[in-house]
Amino acid sequence: MNHIFTNTKNITNSNNPKYKRVDIERKRKVYSVKYSLSKEGLLKIELKTQAGLYIKELATGDGGRTKPSIADILGAHVDVVELTVLEVG
Repeated sequence: MNHIFTNTKNITNSNNPKYKRVDIERKRKVYSVKYSLSKEGLLKIELKTQAGLYIKELATGDGGRTKPSIADILGAHVDVVELTVLEVG
């Protein structure tokens, strides 16, 4: 999965989420991606990103408004079960 973001120069293009008032395109960087599969079949992903990147939208694609998305890369529907911010800064 990390190589997909590398191939796009670590840039994610997204429009503001649907619930925001202004619809503008935003470019944000994904610096690193680490992932593992749990015994329950859940994909755990740890991301280091540029400030301002909407993580849920990166995961789901937000109806095609965020490219590339994790859902696009996996070719599957993605639900965010849990989201934990590990560091801000």
